[in-house]
Amino acid sequence: MNFIVAVISESYEKVMQKIVAETYKVKVQMIREREQLLTKMSVQRARKMVRQFSMIFQGEWQGFIKDIKSTIKTTASRSKSETMQNLAIIQNSNLKLHAETRNRINETSKRFDERFNEIKQSQDIMKERIEGLERLLKESLSNLLQNASKQQQ
Repeated sequence: MNFIVAVISESYEKVMQKIVAETYKVKVQMIREREQLLTKMSVQRARKMVRQFSMIFQGEWQGFIKDIKSTIKTTASRSKSETMQNLAIIQNSNLKLHAETRNRINETSKRFDERFNEIKQSQDIMKERIEGLERLLKESLSNLLQNASKQQQ
């Protein structure tokens, strides 16, 4: 029974703090709107009034400040968790893209190596043909020179 009374009184206290905080929030908004409509002198008078008002109700502001702090903490923790989730998603997508890029690079490298080997083989074949043609040309020239020297004799 005492537990139920304690829970109810604590809940009532929290509700009352929120009501008081909302009341002050509305008052602050009204003061801000009033300041926007007033001249400079009347703004100075209004600021004095706000200072006096805040001094009188300093104790009641604690609940409002406490609510603001708790709201900021919950918002910050929620933002942090969302950021961490987004970060994990982005890291996963980066890893996938990195793997895909690496695979593409490897495939391109293999194709390049194959093409390079083909070109090198064709170059070797061309060299052999040129060397064969050079030998044939030398033999033909030497035969022509021999035939020419035989005919001159």
